[in-house]
Amino acid sequence: MTDRYKIYRENNRELFREKARKYYQDNKEAEREQAREYKKAHADQLSERIACDLCGRFVRRDCMARHKKSKVCQRFRDPEYPKTLKERVGCELLCGRDIYQSCKKKHQATKFCQKHRKKEP
Repeated sequence: MTDRYKIYRENNRELFREKARKYYQDNKEAEREQAREYKKAHADQLSERIACDLCGRFVRRDCMARHKKSKVCQRFRDPEYPKTLKERVGCELLCGRDIYQSCKKKHQATKFCQKHRKKEP
């Protein structure tokens, strides 16, 4: 924008706001219809789940920005977060599945792990 236009726009801010409100009121239904058509045409792409490049969790594409701000993702990429909790280990005591170190206690309490315990000789 040129400086003259910028100054004019700042001085007539209320005029521009009124024009924007009027345009919105006049074209509200047309904009909603375009949004509906877009959602129908791209429904599979909008609901697609992709892996977070920071923590590895699978999140819907449209929720990725919100996920990256979440405590779960931020805690995972925190350098102070213990490295051992991020490592995968085997549940050698019970069922032998690969799980995260941080989830070991929770996993061992599940019905799946209890059901598939290794038989001791």
